[in-house]
Amino acid sequence: MYNRLKGAIESVQKMEAHEWALALPFFEYQEFKKGEHLLQTGKVCNKVHFIVEGCARIYFSHESRDVSRQFFFEDSFVTEFGSLISKQPSLYAIDAVEDCKLLSINAENLDILYDNSINFLKFGKRIAEYTCIFVVNRNVEMVVRSAPERYLRLVKERPKVMNRVPLHMIASYLGITPEALSRIRKDVSKS
Repeated sequence: MYNRLKGAIESVQKMEAHEWALALPFFEYQEFKKGEHLLQTGKVCNKVHFIVEGCARIYFSHESRDVSRQFFFEDSFVTEFGSLISKQPSLYAIDAVEDCKLLSINAENLDILYDNSINFLKFGKRIAEYTCIFVVNRNVEMVVRSAPERYLRLVKERPKVMNRVPLHMIASYLGITPEALSRIRKDVSKS
């Protein structure tokens, strides 16, 4: 389990043995059942989770419906950066789409790593940069691509989402209704 964490981190930033010796005790094993919240709206996010097994999503509620912002699978990190950094209550929630096994680090221990390891600081910087790029690109995509284009791109680039996430969550991620998603899927299967 810790080898997967190390592999994911080292794919972004190489670490020294003493940095691992400092970091690994900070990661706590946690399990969440499908539907349980890792973070609830209105609570301050104080953890970063590494997904060992399962799927989680970040979402917000709008006009009595959930709007999925992103899905996370094995070997990826999930947190609500806005709340984690600002220490303000989150506008988003994080829930388990599937049963999840996680290695989690709290914000205080993450700050200790950043203060005592230049490589963990570089890792955190790179993850923040990748997240920023993703958010900018996603915002543009939601404006310039049609719903069928967004769907086809999701099918091509993120098959795990299509295979493991309920259709109503996929529809909300694409910014459409479940009925519109059903029509798009039907039209695509005809072509």
